[in-house]
Amino acid sequence: MKANTSRLTAVRRAAQTSFTQMKHFTFAALVTLLLAGTNVTAQKDSTSTFHVGFIYPLSTNGKAAGEISNRFSFHFLSGYSKNETGFALAGLANIIRNNAEGVQVAGLINQVGGRASGAQIAGIGNYVRDTTRGIQVAGVYNLSGAVDNQVAGVFNHSKGNVRGVQVAGVGNRAVDVNSQIGGFINIARHVSGVQLSGFLNIAESSDYSIGVINLIKNGEKGLGAQLDETMTTTIVFRSGGRKLYSIIGVGYNKRPGGDQYLAMEGGLGANWKFGPMFRLKSEAVSRSLMKSFDDDGVQMVTLRLLPALKVADKLEFFAGPSFSFTYYDKDDDDFNFPFRPVWTREKGDRFNGLNFGWTAGLQVHF
Repeated sequence: MKANTSRLTAVRRAAQTSFTQMKHFTFAALVTLLLAGTNVTAQKDSTSTFHVGFIYPLSTNGKAAGEISNRFSFHFLSGYSKNETGFALAGLANIIRNNAEGVQVAGLINQVGGRASGAQIAGIGNYVRDTTRGIQVAGVYNLSGAVDNQVAGVFNHSKGNVRGVQVAGVGNRAVDVNSQIGGFINIARHVSGVQLSGFLNIAESSDYSIGVINLIKNGEKGLGAQLDETMTTTIVFRSGGRKLYSIIGVGYNKRPGGDQYLAMEGGLGANWKFGPMFRLKSEAVSRSLMKSFDDDGVQMVTLRLLPALKVADKLEFFAGPSFSFTYYDKDDDDFNFPFRPVWTREKGDRFNGLNFGWTAGLQVHF
């Protein structure tokens, strides 16, 4: 019994010793490979099928990594190379001196000193000094020369033209671009498609700009005063391109009984030109009439058709019919506005109705 136990213990010790020696051998072989193994081959040939490493110069291409082009690269932290022609993956960064083709994926940054084609995906940002044919996707920021498409969590910047679309959580900037979608701001010279932002669009030309404010050099910018069927006077700012524009307005209404209402509206409009002096403005707006900011008030979703006549160089008069869906809580608001609904539906304290109306006003363009 004791002899068997001794033999078993000896076998275990021998196995542990062999395993330890194998780990040391494997580690030594890997280090040797990283530091020197293929570096000799690399000196004979400036291309490599695989480039594997930890961080420069601890890789299979060693100190010569910046002079070697790779088909596939895999690095625990960061990789450094001359060109990448297939797939590059790094825990932190891919640093490519010249050009990149295929796909580059990095936990933080992809940096290309020349051109890129394919896809770049990074946790923080992608930077391409020259052009990018393909797409850049970043958690924070993309920067390139001319580029096909950019998607970023915060901001996209193209120093050239964008053939496709820029999409960003905060904003986009480009020279000439197809379409821009930004959470807050878009900036470009010429936009051939849609320019959509949560607040501000800036361009020399952009026919389809949608934002709270659109500063388009050859587009629509006008400040006007208008009156509607509820006898509410509203100051309205219209801004956008030659075809599509945004509407924001604030107004006031005092009823004969003494109630005072704050009016607000916002929406979109489209221009239909019929010569140098006449055009038709079609608008869809949401309007609110409130006694205070914490009051739900009266809500109206309105469609308007407004024939507009230019009566001076920068002054036009407009007037036309409207059609509204109106709803409000009867307990909160005594609705005593001029109102002739063509359809009503009351459910509990909720009132819903459809009615025809009108809008007329003047607008100064600048």
